[in-house]
Amino acid sequence: MGSRLTSRLVAALGAQRHRWTLAIDVPPRGEPLFGCRAYGRCVGALLGAQLLAFGLWQVDPLKAFLRAHTQCSWRNVMADGRWWAGLTAHLCHRDIEHLATNLATLVVPSFLLQRILPWWGALAICGFATVASSMASLGFIYWAFAPAEPRRLGFSPLDPPRFADLAPALRCPSSHDLVPKGVGRDTATDMHTCDKCGREIHSPARTHRCDVCDYDLCPDCALDGDKQAALRFKRFLSAFDEFCFLREAELCIGFDTMTSDKPFVTHPEVFQTASRLHPLDAAALCSPYMEWWRQSSRGSMGSSALAASLATACACWLGELACRGWRHPLLLIMPGAAALQIAVDLKCTGDALMAVCDAGVGDASSSRQAMPISDAVANAEEDSVGHLAGAAVGAVFYAVFLRRRARGLQLGRPEPGPMYPLMPVVVRSSVP
Repeated sequence: MGSRLTSRLVAALGAQRHRWTLAIDVPPRGEPLFGCRAYGRCVGALLGAQLLAFGLWQVDPLKAFLRAHTQCSWRNVMADGRWWAGLTAHLCHRDIEHLATNLATLVVPSFLLQRILPWWGALAICGFATVASSMASLGFIYWAFAPAEPRRLGFSPLDPPRFADLAPALRCPSSHDLVPKGVGRDTATDMHTCDKCGREIHSPARTHRCDVCDYDLCPDCALDGDKQAALRFKRFLSAFDEFCFLREAELCIGFDTMTSDKPFVTHPEVFQTASRLHPLDAAALCSPYMEWWRQSSRGSMGSSALAASLATACACWLGELACRGWRHPLLLIMPGAAALQIAVDLKCTGDALMAVCDAGVGDASSSRQAMPISDAVANAEEDSVGHLAGAAVGAVFYAVFLRRRARGLQLGRPEPGPMYPLMPVVVRSSVP
């Protein structure tokens, strides 16, 4: 049935070829696909980087490093300050199908736009799409899953931490900060040795490690009798992340001091006199923070923002050509596919919003306890928000820059027309 439908569609298109006013000029075999060398090198470098990143993800010893540096998650970008993870995430993909789809969606618009899109314009649209997509995904994660309590108290991700000076940072002999890591989970090996006491640290224990110097400290040596032990486990960059960590830590043992004028961080003796919360009340207050910890650790890979931006810009150009009276199946297929993808992304984002609202995530004062959001909904939300941000960048880039450039390249014509590789068909004679 499918092959019969396909054959009928091909036959119908062939019967209408005499009415086409455009033809796609594909270079012959052996000729370069792109007329401009610099443009071709940019596209080739982008495709090669994605293939290289996909290959690296197939090497198991590298996955711990890649999870920390090539996944756009709140913990990587905002909490730990690895801002480059929001950029490198767009070079990675979940599986071979996702990779193949993105590569195809990158190559086709790049080929069609090569005459009106200069090489530096291609870099610009990819850069803007990458930043916009990462910011949109992180913003949505914060809006949808961040606990409501610290936001009500005025703790913002942009505010500096309040207790940064209470405990000095743990550093190696070369003055590099030590980062807490799970042995075997965040490191390449299942055993490390403490460089201070010589104790072996086995999985799943934690180590405070400097990857540059290959320096480790076991938990006992890292604490070393410090009263502010909680701050030794994490160096915070914002008041919001600091409060979430400390609040969850005290609620797990049944205390409620972080919202008082004597938080346990500065007044550790309060644990001797403060009354414990009822276990159910403590669990209800702690639930939004546990869900936030889970969602903030989720990282998106290959949000397809690059492909979405180029495809949308190309679809805008082809759609305008169709509105100007030019005829070719591609002028309808490309804009239709881009519009369908945007509609699907809007639906997925709306479904995720409804799921978040129904679950009451982030609000401990809700009459119903916060419920975890399914991984499928969270994955769909992350990719959909990234797609929409990339599509918006592509549409704006076409309206502001590409349309005007197309008009200038065509010697001031009031309306943009077809350019290589879309060539006008002036005379099409019928051959018996």
